[in-house]
Amino acid sequence: MCDNGRTPRRDLADSVWEELPEFMPTLRSLTLLGGEPLAIQNTMRFLRDFDSDLWPDAVIDLVTNGSLLTEKVLEKLGKCSFGDLTVSLNAGTSDVYEQVQRGLSLKAVLENIDALIRYRDRHPRYFGITLSFVVQPANAHTLIPFGELAHQRNLRVRLIALSGENAPELDFYRDQDTVARVVSHLDAFIAYCKKVRPEWLPEAWAARGAVLGEAAARNTVLNQP
Repeated sequence: MCDNGRTPRRDLADSVWEELPEFMPTLRSLTLLGGEPLAIQNTMRFLRDFDSDLWPDAVIDLVTNGSLLTEKVLEKLGKCSFGDLTVSLNAGTSDVYEQVQRGLSLKAVLENIDALIRYRDRHPRYFGITLSFVVQPANAHTLIPFGELAHQRNLRVRLIALSGENAPELDFYRDQDTVARVVSHLDAFIAYCKKVRPEWLPEAWAARGAVLGEAAARNTVLNQP
């Protein structure tokens, strides 16, 4: 669902990490994402060395699958200030999670998310935690269980339409029946949001529109003379 593994690996040069502290006193936010940023040793070292006393105005925005954010790791990030931390969950049940996020355990990641919430509760600076979901045929039927996981923890959600460019082998937009099925699950999630979390409705409506937009674009190309 992302470019990592489909394009040549492009690690940041060590010099970037060496120069980064020079910018921190005037930096407001730094976003770390792409593949799994926490799997990179330099990223972890930077987060451990982050000192909110030295850089009180700076925050880190992070997109991660959450598998490495264990309680033990979080204990070492005592002075790291996050702005928004997004965990790519992409499923609402264990079986679908293991299918979509191959090699990872939903139970373990949820334990890490709960540890992250406890970390936030004791941290002097509040930060947002968002659970994200890339909508596709393999997982769309678990949108409501996904919503429950976020609702129970009072977290934000982000819904993203699958990118056919990033994952052409998963591109389902040319199959109108599959598109209709995915949209029906989004409609069910929209109904759930209306009852349970109205503030999530913009995300749900945007994802629905994006799925239909991707499908329309593919069918327009197919129907061209």
